[in-house]
Amino acid sequence: MKIARALWLAWLAISPWFITPPASAAEFNWRCYTYLPSSTDPAYQALVALARDIGTATNGAVSITCNVGGSLPIKSSTIPSAIRDNVLQFGLTDSGSYTGFVPIAGLLSLPGLYANDAALDTGIRLLTPLLDQQLASKNVKLLGISYYPPQVLWSTQKLTSLAELKGQKIRVTTAEQAEFAKRAGAIPVSIDTPEVSAALQRGIVSAVLTSSSGGGRIWHDLLKYNLRTGANYVAVIFTANLADFNKLPPDMRQKISALGATAAANLTRLLRTNETSLTDGFAKSGMTVIPGSDSDEKSITAMMRPYWSEWAKSRGPDAEQQLARLRAALGQ
Repeated sequence: MKIARALWLAWLAISPWFITPPASAAEFNWRCYTYLPSSTDPAYQALVALARDIGTATNGAVSITCNVGGSLPIKSSTIPSAIRDNVLQFGLTDSGSYTGFVPIAGLLSLPGLYANDAALDTGIRLLTPLLDQQLASKNVKLLGISYYPPQVLWSTQKLTSLAELKGQKIRVTTAEQAEFAKRAGAIPVSIDTPEVSAALQRGIVSAVLTSSSGGGRIWHDLLKYNLRTGANYVAVIFTANLADFNKLPPDMRQKISALGATAAANLTRLLRTNETSLTDGFAKSGMTVIPGSDSDEKSITAMMRPYWSEWAKSRGPDAEQQLARLRAALGQ
């Protein structure tokens, strides 16, 4: 870890991306990064807007410069570590990054556990205090939790039923998604978001789990089938380096926390709103879109229910306790 951090810092010292602005420009200059590879992506634009709003709310005392995923020599999966180590000070990360950093966060992406958005909202309310505490123990400040619509199935090959996923190599973002893929007979492959397009083009994978307003927006030209059966959700989090955050005056910290929570809620609503129109557009452009069925959803839940307890047991008593609380609240 020390060697990796030293290499990051050495690179930053010579990189034109990170030339430190004059001290008079801002009192605090934060570097921002994300997993999203496109500057036109609404989630990236939400991140940039939040950075701008923070600058305005702090009267320019905090200046945040954001970069798209893949533009820096930092893998998406290591963004939380880079924020912890103060290589970055701000960012938006997906579950493929933070569930490895704070394993208990995998509760938000257990396949089949959340029947709908309202159920996930319940899970987020229950788990936010715990995630905030565990991230803080690693020098990361949680500012907001957003999420994409359900992660449904897409493929370059025929995929009109859950059974046809068997044998396909599918890109996954978390250990929880990988377990779903295995139990469905597919072969899970972990790939950072900026590298998925190339993986589809080269046939490294034939299928992905994503939403229309997420990866579907980016990769739809490479995909032929979309089975609207959801395996799980992907929550994304706005975070900052805790030590740098704590250097700010209390009123600035309050403003930034409020802005982060608002940005997360607004992003969730925007992604939900875009989902239907994007899916309809993909169908009109020639993609085969198959509606999901209640039987498929029920079969996923039945298939994955034993895994929930296995997942928690492998992570210790705290995970088992939190899963029990969550299942009671969800009636699962």
